[in-house]
Amino acid sequence: MRDRILKRSGMRNQAVGREHDRRCKINLADNLDPATQRRFTIRAAFNAMTPAQAGKLFKARFDLDWPSEWPIHHGQTPGDFAVVAHRARLLAERDPAVLVRWLHDEIDARGGQARGTMGFHMPKTGEPSPPLSPSKQTAV
Repeated sequence: MRDRILKRSGMRNQAVGREHDRRCKINLADNLDPATQRRFTIRAAFNAMTPAQAGKLFKARFDLDWPSEWPIHHGQTPGDFAVVAHRARLLAERDPAVLVRWLHDEIDARGGQARGTMGFHMPKTGEPSPPLSPSKQTAV
């Protein structure tokens, strides 16, 4: 899973005499339309760790070696380790097999299904747009 931090161009703010940086963090930056993407001057991608990096972080976080009978997961993120380390501290868990299972559960919790694109979408030709229920309508 890739994560992006985008820095919005300050041109609009400079035009009115203010120089404020705007920062935006988004998991699905590639799904933004091109006009929106052009508004950002700096793009940084944070990809999931390699198995070697995950093994090193396991050692650093838990002071344990990754169990040799378990393969190192692909797609692990530092956030997964933070969640599992917090849970391990709360429950005083030190069993490497349990920690590895929890780390794998974090990958599963994110889900592997593809997400739809962000933004406004037109219904397909011939498909009516579903009406909003009165409880979901808000005045602006």
